Amino acid sequence: MAGGADPYITTPGGTRRPRTEDEVTALIMMAFKPKLDPKQFLPFKDEGRWIQWWNHFVITLCSQGMGALLDMAYAAREPEEALGFVRMQEYGFGVLNDIIQTPAAKSILRQYRGTRDARDAIRAIVDYYKTSTR
Repeated sequence: MAGGADPYITTPGGTRRPRTEDEVTALIMMAFKPKLDPKQFLPFKDEGRWIQWWNHFVITLCSQGMGALLDMAYAAREPEEALGFVRMQEYGFGVLNDIIQTPAAKSILRQYRGTRDARDAIRAIVDYYKTSTR
């Protein structure tokens, strides 16, 4: 259990029951509060270093608790989770806007300025560089 927490919960009636998966996840999320720091993201300015930049970007994104932006199948289950994902998208798009410096990636990013959809912008940039001959 996260942080040595009791794997059981005492209900208002005084009985003890095992924690649900959602309760365990909530405890873990309360214990792990990543600090959002856009300065940790390296700028993408050299297409020849795509793989190195991409690897660093993925690690930094995940370490800041935003790995859901890389999961194209992710869908929020609860309204609070959906609101959190919207905020994640906005922050992620702001980061991309600050760090993307290659002409091709900037052009792709401009297509998503209206929606600020960081996940789709990331997918489009990855698709471009996977098929590019650079």
